[in-house]
Amino acid sequence: MPELKNHRQEGNLMQADNLPANNLRPAGDIMNLARMGSSFQHRLSFIRQLLRRAKQHQWQFSRASNDWDDDGYGAAVYHVKTQQQTYSLIVFTQFIPDDCRTDRVIADMWDACFCLFDGVAT
Repeated sequence: MPELKNHRQEGNLMQADNLPANNLRPAGDIMNLARMGSSFQHRLSFIRQLLRRAKQHQWQFSRASNDWDDDGYGAAVYHVKTQQQTYSLIVFTQFIPDDCRTDRVIADMWDACFCLFDGVAT
């Protein structure tokens, strides 16, 4: 892949004048913490408030089940116990062949699927 040059800043996005023919930048150019969008604070972000509340009220986190294979595929259930309620995060992961992958939200299958359940999942 050609090296990206002539970057110019526009808002929070970096633009490149010489994108590769397939319009995909190398993962090494974008998949680092300094460039990932999740690292930017935003006025609508609530994660700091959520973490402060979890610490202040001493929420308890636990893993109820953990069924992963050697490649990291499988299922798990995590619980968080707050002062008012217990919530469960149910996680499923599966292998997807490259020819079945898409960048669309509407798809036939996903690498991972999550469900935040209000209560204790059994």
